[in-house]
Amino acid sequence: MASKFLLSSAAVFALAPVGSEAEDVQARDWSVVTGRALGPGVWAFHAQGGWPGFSATALAGVSRGVDSGAAFTFNYGFEGDVNLGLFTKTYKLQWLLRANLLDSGKINLGAYFAPGLAVYSAGATGATLPVGITLGIRVSDKLNVAPALELPMVFVSDVFLLPILFGGALEYFVERNLALTCSFRAGPLIGLPFGRSDLALHASAGLAVRF
Repeated sequence: MASKFLLSSAAVFALAPVGSEAEDVQARDWSVVTGRALGPGVWAFHAQGGWPGFSATALAGVSRGVDSGAAFTFNYGFEGDVNLGLFTKTYKLQWLLRANLLDSGKINLGAYFAPGLAVYSAGATGATLPVGITLGIRVSDKLNVAPALELPMVFVSDVFLLPILFGGALEYFVERNLALTCSFRAGPLIGLPFGRSDLALHASAGLAVRF
């Protein structure tokens, strides 16, 4: 009788961590940098800072594969152009739509669109129309890697700015509802109709919180 009790107790304690571990992994099944959506009824806030500025984004899960939200950005460097430096300040207010296109658990693919208004300290006002595609890779239960291609396009003062940025992001879960992020993207910034091209660079570190 005693041996049966000991065996039963051992089985319970052996299985208990597995269950809690599975719940913990499931609790981290959200992301602000990969192609995975938050999920219905889930909210998240993502703050970032670096070059060329700072941003704050609020996101809400609309459906299993779609998130919607708003972002405010202050840039002290003109569209990340490394040659222009601190040329002019920019304020942006954007609507953000994220859509998950593929999710196999370990790998996901998503796209985003973030139209909005850009106001420059020089007095110009423009429209910003960023689009991008992100591949998410779950390296471990706590770490996501997200290679990305972004086109943060801007129309301002009869000029069309076309940055073509390649790079990626890392997302590390400190806790189930808290993640640290860092991102790096670089590529040509093409100005049309003049055909002028500079190097644009975006690098930031951030903090994401799920509610």
